[in-house]
Amino acid sequence: MKQNKQIERLLNVQRDVNFSGVIFIKEYDGVFEQAFGYANQAEQIRNNPSTRFGIASGAKVFTSAAICRLVEEGKLSFNTRLQQCVDISFPHFHEDITIHHLLTHTSGIPDYFDEE
Repeated sequence: MKQNKQIERLLNVQRDVNFSGVIFIKEYDGVFEQAFGYANQAEQIRNNPSTRFGIASGAKVFTSAAICRLVEEGKLSFNTRLQQCVDISFPHFHEDITIHHLLTHTSGIPDYFDEE
């Protein structure tokens, strides 16, 4: 990648920002990637380009957009039931839970990833 040196110069100027994460840039002539900060600050474990980050609710907007696209394409509707979408038994979830319930957080399904 021809711009690696320019990217590295820009990153050196920004080092005092206290950024923790990975930068990945792909262009037609190559790839640039560099890791910063800690994956686990308490144990001083540094990030690397293959660090897996927990994004928690960060993916909700992408999931919602993808579902809306499926609705737009007629592949499902907001009234489609959860049990019609996944081939998994959910014995504690009500059978009438719909895509609309999931998107509007009105399904009654509790937060089973309690971060506390």
